[in-house]
Amino acid sequence: MTRFRAFVIDIHRRSLWQVLAVYLASAWFVLQVSEHVVERFLLPEWVYGSAVILLLVGLPIVLATALGRETPADARASDGRPPADLAAVNGETSPPPPSLQPTRSAPDPDPESAPLPSSGVWAELRRTLNSSPFRMVLTWPRTLAGGLAAFAVVALLGGLFYVQGAPRVSEARGSAANTFEERGWILLADFEVVDEADRGIALAVREALSVDLHQSEHVNVLSRSQLVGIFQRMDLEDPPLDIPLALEVAERFGAGAVFTATVSRLGPQYVVSGRALDAGTGEELFAIRVAAAESRLLEAVESLSREVRRRLGENRGMIRASLPLPEVTTRSLEALKTYAEAEQAVSEGDAEQAAVLAAEAIRIDPSFAMAHRLAAVSAFNQGRTSEGREHASRAYELRERLSDRERWHVEAFYQHLVRLDPRAALDLYELILNRYPDDSRATNNMGTTSFTWRSDAQSTRTWHERAQELSPGSLLHLTNLTEMTGLIGSPEDVERLIGSMEELGATELATRFKVRSHFARGNLEEVRRLCDSILAGPPLTFHFSDDRELCGSMALAMGQLSAARLHLQQVQNSYLGRGQWLRAYYIAWALFLLEELVDDPTAGIRHVDSFMSALDADRIGEPERYFLRQNVAMMGGLWGSDRMLGVQEILPPYSEPDHWFTRQGASLVEAARSAGRGHGREALEEIRTSDAYGENPIHWLVPRRLLLAEAHELVGDLDAAVAELLEIVDPAWGAFANPIVPRALLPGLLIRLGELEAARGNPVTAAEHYQRLLALWDDADTELAPRIQQIEAALALLTQ
Repeated sequence: MTRFRAFVIDIHRRSLWQVLAVYLASAWFVLQVSEHVVERFLLPEWVYGSAVILLLVGLPIVLATALGRETPADARASDGRPPADLAAVNGETSPPPPSLQPTRSAPDPDPESAPLPSSGVWAELRRTLNSSPFRMVLTWPRTLAGGLAAFAVVALLGGLFYVQGAPRVSEARGSAANTFEERGWILLADFEVVDEADRGIALAVREALSVDLHQSEHVNVLSRSQLVGIFQRMDLEDPPLDIPLALEVAERFGAGAVFTATVSRLGPQYVVSGRALDAGTGEELFAIRVAAAESRLLEAVESLSREVRRRLGENRGMIRASLPLPEVTTRSLEALKTYAEAEQAVSEGDAEQAAVLAAEAIRIDPSFAMAHRLAAVSAFNQGRTSEGREHASRAYELRERLSDRERWHVEAFYQHLVRLDPRAALDLYELILNRYPDDSRATNNMGTTSFTWRSDAQSTRTWHERAQELSPGSLLHLTNLTEMTGLIGSPEDVERLIGSMEELGATELATRFKVRSHFARGNLEEVRRLCDSILAGPPLTFHFSDDRELCGSMALAMGQLSAARLHLQQVQNSYLGRGQWLRAYYIAWALFLLEELVDDPTAGIRHVDSFMSALDADRIGEPERYFLRQNVAMMGGLWGSDRMLGVQEILPPYSEPDHWFTRQGASLVEAARSAGRGHGREALEEIRTSDAYGENPIHWLVPRRLLLAEAHELVGDLDAAVAELLEIVDPAWGAFANPIVPRALLPGLLIRLGELEAARGNPVTAAEHYQRLLALWDDADTELAPRIQQIEAALALLTQ
């Protein structure tokens, strides 16, 4: 017979067909069971893959075992005689060995009936498998035992993953790499839950995913404040972001995809089943499912994030370069839940609640760097700079745990608030914006840093305008923009922005800005009406300023001194109790100016003495302490008050004597001393020295202008003196400046400007200043009657 026919007969004789059929049927059964177990217990995909690999590897081993076993036909020698042992079994007698037999010629075998030749690949394979080593290894008991042991190992590893709650991707299918654009936007919808008790877990999972996606340079994630702005245009107020609404919002914004997920429990573990949807069609782009025990859920979210980024087309190298999520955030899911609530409070403009929640997150996990950063920002936004400095320093110590983006934010804020290095802070924000041009936080902070250290309202407004465009729903950005818009004197734009606040539901904040806007435009009756309404309820704090400070300072400017004393004294006590020392000092200054209007300097000095007695160097942190030290000393030098100059003995100097901050502050105090002694040229020289440091902090802006005006007047340059005072009494600056000093100074400076203009020979301009003051005082208290008579007399002389 032919070789192929003999080959087939040999396979049939060894039952390889039956072995193969049984093996394939068993393999099918094993795969079905594996698939069911993986699906039911959400085991990693490698469990099923391992089963497939073991079955593929086992197939040749099983076939080799079957091929290597002897059959009766195999027992015959190559010359056709059975071996002795088989012959004995059959009752035959073994013939003598061939060498003892007589030789004779044998006829050629019939090719149709001859056995398979003892040469060729098949014969060699048979001889190899029949050799002693292989026959000892490839036995059915050992083959079956080896297979069962391999599957037992896979089952054991899978079981350990389940029992220990190890994070794992149990499903991942589909891709959007070909359709999602680089730096495209993705919207995270609200995550759904099977059990309402897991709502907090879902919030934390969504926040964690957002944080991890923010490490990506390939993907942009819509922020809460951006969503609020879109809801505003849709005439919706904080709706649940379910899938239909998320798709509509994404399409309006131009996002490429919506990602949603369901958080559920499976025994002791949590399962997050997510899917990305095309923003235009709603069709599924890809789906991912991860699972882990609660203690390791953040690691599972990290795996989810990496899969999302990969399926959106991000380079694997960039993904691998990202820091692990639990290191970027916290290993405590409870801390992350609280942090997510704090972030939500920030986006809603509730700095006090954000501070409380951030403090709770830090209590749960003291090494939570992002919570320290958020606590620092919240404290700073409430005027508690020393507290903000502590948290900013701690976040800086923990910064290596953060992604590049968050680390640069922490470093920039540290440079701004702790190191007092605005140039370094601005460089870091610029670095962020070069890589992440849509980062609204960095954009906003570019403006805040510029205004805090350089008093540049115009460029600051530009930055805040851009931040508001990026996050139209952020009340913080909107507040900053409205303040800067008011400062540069754009009343129509201020009204528009106030309308945006009302549309966002921030009616209380809008009312406070209406007070400022009406004051800037001279609508004093509206100012009084709104302040009466505001102060009828409990006082609130917006953007550093307490309601009693806002309305009390305007009452002072409008000559309602009794109301001003009441409100300002109350709010000063509150500021001292809260540790807002600079603001308490500004109130003391305002009360001093108030008493000067009624020619009662003794009462004014009492207000200053009361404040000075409350000072406690140990309770005041930097940079607030040095700002306070130099501000009080500047005004003490200008007024010739040794008591105020004594603040330099109460509060220590800044810790770095060569820091620009130290040197500039010292130069301004020396300028004030020179001006107080009547040495105008020396004062101007000291001011020029302070200007050489290149910064112009907002807390020194008004004292510096007063110094310049006094120094210019002393050297006879009345034009320059008037120019400096006009900057302070500008209606927009007086209305929107924060803190209150320009409003408190307004009456006295208008009188001084009238006197200077009269001295310059400008009676018309002098009369305008007096008339402006009389208009402010149209409903003044009677204790101002003598002062009003003096002004009217001066005005009569000018108009003769």
